[in-house]
Amino acid sequence: MERGYIKQVNGLSEADQRAALSAIGAEPIYNDLRTAIESLRKGDVLAIGGPLHILAGSPIGMIELVEEIRSRGCEVMDATSGRTTETGAGRYDLLAEALDRARREKRFGDVSKAARKGAEARWKEHTRGQMPRAEARKIWKDLEINSNKRALELMPGWTDRMARFRFGKSGRTPGPK
Repeated sequence: MERGYIKQVNGLSEADQRAALSAIGAEPIYNDLRTAIESLRKGDVLAIGGPLHILAGSPIGMIELVEEIRSRGCEVMDATSGRTTETGAGRYDLLAEALDRARREKRFGDVSKAARKGAEARWKEHTRGQMPRAEARKIWKDLEINSNKRALELMPGWTDRMARFRFGKSGRTPGPK
């Protein structure tokens, strides 16, 4: 029997965890890990609604919990990937992945939020002083302007590569005018 466990963690909503557990038919679903472990019977699988690292707050704690569950004749499954701790290679892969993720989260916090915030800041800095896209498109496609170089001079913050990527070819014939 597959029983489920969900836990509030950064970057993984309770709804997503429930959906992953429901997709594999895990029932019942517990919010308390101790209750979930005590409900296990030999041959059961404790499906986790996300990566294995959500089991415990430390790598040692996570390994101890996996061993406790295995000592009951049960296995742990990552419901999102379907991998279990049953086979040697699978067990070590899951544990290594979980340990790595736990270390990253401890060191950097919620990486997805930090990465998004950094990307937004870089984009804002990159586009500072840049002519709006609609105006730049009009200039880039205006065939009365005799060269791409001249068009770019009229488009602050734009490069030839950016203009070609966003708007395609300018329509001007190449070569000296």
